[in-house]
Amino acid sequence: MQQPQRRSRGFADFLPRSPEDLPRVYAWFEQMRSNQPVFRAEQMPIWQVFRYEDVQAVITAYHRFSSQATFGDSFLANTLVTTDPPDHRTLRNLVNQAFTPRAVTRLSHRVTQITQELLDALKATGYMDVVSDIAFPLPAKIIAEMLGVPAQDWDIFQRWARFGGGRANEGSRERAEGSAPDMRQEMNHYFLRLLEARRKDPRDDLITSLSNAEIDGERLSQQELVNFCFLLLAAGQETTKKYEVA
Repeated sequence: MQQPQRRSRGFADFLPRSPEDLPRVYAWFEQMRSNQPVFRAEQMPIWQVFRYEDVQAVITAYHRFSSQATFGDSFLANTLVTTDPPDHRTLRNLVNQAFTPRAVTRLSHRVTQITQELLDALKATGYMDVVSDIAFPLPAKIIAEMLGVPAQDWDIFQRWARFGGGRANEGSRERAEGSAPDMRQEMNHYFLRLLEARRKDPRDDLITSLSNAEIDGERLSQQELVNFCFLLLAAGQETTKKYEVA
């Protein structure tokens, strides 16, 4: 691999802001592949890799490029996405047992219903901000239902979802991540209590399914279950929300 080079700007600076902006972004990718295929974006800060062969090397040589220390104190720390093989494969296989076709089909009706409820609430106003009115609350509500979070706790769950994404209208990601350990502790206590409640009173929800998932006599530990709740909350609705990239 070519020696890494340092720069102050990264992919976030070049995100397209309209369909007409896409050619500029593709041109930037081509430029980076040719001139700076590996460099550190200081403001994030992360290393960014652009050539296919280099990406393959990074994601497959986990002994050299471990995922374990990637996310620090963020919500994704110690979750499935920051675990290296072979533990990653074991966790993934256990978690996959809870995402059966039956479970997904059962949820599809609620996705439609919740979407309609959000649209109905906006109809009287005659105005809609797609990001704040749909793209944020819809996946957060679906994830809450998947996990079996009681309806009366929606306000708490919504606060965690906003925090986990570092939404621009609530301050920068840096300020949000500064409080991550406190928020993780609050979430940890909450999901531990919810997990204990589901063990006493099993229901048709994801936490119950994950608790019962088993391969060759091996199950998810209590902390692994809680960490997966963190992951689903933070990553499950990450791609639908708007971030400040300037």
